[in-house]
Amino acid sequence: AAWAEPVKPKRKGPTQRKIPGRTFTMGGDELSGAPGTKQVSLEAYSIDETPVTNAQFREFVKETKYRTDAEKYGWSFVLN
Repeated sequence: AAWAEPVKPKRKGPTQRKIPGRTFTMGGDELSGAPGTKQVSLEAYSIDETPVTNAQFREFVKETKYRTDAEKYGWSFVLN
């Protein structure tokens, strides 16, 4: 069986995959610059098979009247 099973859509939009929950080690050793490791547990979740396009996001905003944080607060972070 595949590790990410297809999810039957409950809404219009892209096909999603269900990612099973699991526990994993997050972080790294001193050589990686990470401040150590810890165990992290995630519940199962679904994620789109493909990235959201600008056109799809525009349609979502139009249908839901969604406002980004940048629109709400008048500024946003720029991360490199």
